[in-house]
Amino acid sequence: MVSDSDLVTRLREILRTSDLDTATAGSVRRKLEEDFGLDLSNKAEKEGKKRGGGFTKLCSLSPQLQKFLGVSELARTEVVKKLWAYIRENNLQDPKNKRNIKCDEALHDLFRVNSINMFQMNKALSKHIWPLTAEAVLSQYKSYKVDKDVKKRGGGFTKLCSLSPQLQEFTGVPELARTEVVKKLWAYIREKDLQDPKNKRNIICDESLRALFRVDSINMFQMNKALSKHIWPLNEEDGENTLSRADVVKRMWEYIKQNDLQDPSDKRRIICDEKLKELFEVDSFNGFSVSKLLTAHFIKMEQSQGP
Repeated sequence: MVSDSDLVTRLREILRTSDLDTATAGSVRRKLEEDFGLDLSNKAEKEGKKRGGGFTKLCSLSPQLQKFLGVSELARTEVVKKLWAYIRENNLQDPKNKRNIKCDEALHDLFRVNSINMFQMNKALSKHIWPLTAEAVLSQYKSYKVDKDVKKRGGGFTKLCSLSPQLQEFTGVPELARTEVVKKLWAYIREKDLQDPKNKRNIICDESLRALFRVDSINMFQMNKALSKHIWPLNEEDGENTLSRADVVKRMWEYIKQNDLQDPSDKRRIICDEKLKELFEVDSFNGFSVSKLLTAHFIKMEQSQGP
């Protein structure tokens, strides 16, 4: 049985690669029916009768809010309750002004700010709490459409990105918008007939996909998350890869773990493969020194850019 959260997650993937000027709830629903092998024509009506309404209605949560709360669906009222419980439990209200919330790491990941007041927080939550019907999600996406000038510059999922070496090998290009990556990936999956016939959500990885995702099978939701490791931001002015120091360190550790480079007898010690030897010019190093070793490369980049 396919859950609403499964449907909505796939629905958003479809909408990201669709022309929102011509897309309708019917055309999107038919696409979902094709992907999951279901008849969804009466689902919205039936679900509307079963669920509540307004702020008590069950909603789909963004990946960031799912990570924070540990659930994929929740009523808005319950989200607010849990959020305030967390704030009070961790003593995050500013003692000088209780309306202001100091964001710890978890809240910073969610709201992308160091502090937020309760009114801003309520507005910010709207970006993370989504409806659970095809019609509502389509309406929401259309309401978020940017004007023509912004479209020309590109933004969000249509913005040109830098691709990892593995994804470059798969797509054959060094740069591509996320929407185009997803399109090409799904075209490849369908062309090679890699969807599990028993469960269309599961993808059976052939040699090319295995090289990209390093697993024998993956579902469409895991695949979306896995792609994030291969799609990087570009500096808009000069096309250079742009990452914060923290993101570089994070990606370095992902590489170390993915390639099993930690010394089994002492996990703090990293054994360099050829790429790391070329980068750091050492055979091994202490994990705590990753940031320090990278410093020289940040300096070189800044110097090369010039004034």
